[in-house]
Amino acid sequence: EKRVRDGLETLAGRHPRALMAAAVAGVVLAMVPSVANDRLSPAARTYPSAALEAVRDAGIAGNVLNGYGFGGALIFHGIPTFIDGRADRLFDNGAFIAAHFQEAGDADALAATLVDHGIGWTLLPQGDPAIALLDAREDWVRLHTDEHTVVHVPAGS
Repeated sequence: EKRVRDGLETLAGRHPRALMAAAVAGVVLAMVPSVANDRLSPAARTYPSAALEAVRDAGIAGNVLNGYGFGGALIFHGIPTFIDGRADRLFDNGAFIAAHFQEAGDADALAATLVDHGIGWTLLPQGDPAIALLDAREDWVRLHTDEHTVVHVPAGS
């Protein structure tokens, strides 16, 4: 029994590459408004572009004490991280990351970290216990604050 083909099935049978190219072009054209309006940019809670811009504009350099979730953005910008998503694989089978989170909120541990690692600036998510500790120190000041991040630098930087 011979089946009657509809128009799309006939077109696909005769010109599969052309149909695939048209489909890809349609997807690309559908994405253009999103890209043009910058709606495809990463979320500010994980990609702190305003904070990194403030650091760049202020000419801040040196080692960064960063929040765990900001590692990807720092790596993307070629900035060496203090901690990132690779920490559990790279440092003592997770001992480094466990110690880092255990020390959160400990003023003495923070002071030692700043000195031992030569920290020149911080990039921390709002709510990180280290923010209050840095705010309480006279030798560190806020450079940038927004809804998701706080950047501290040594006073006089």
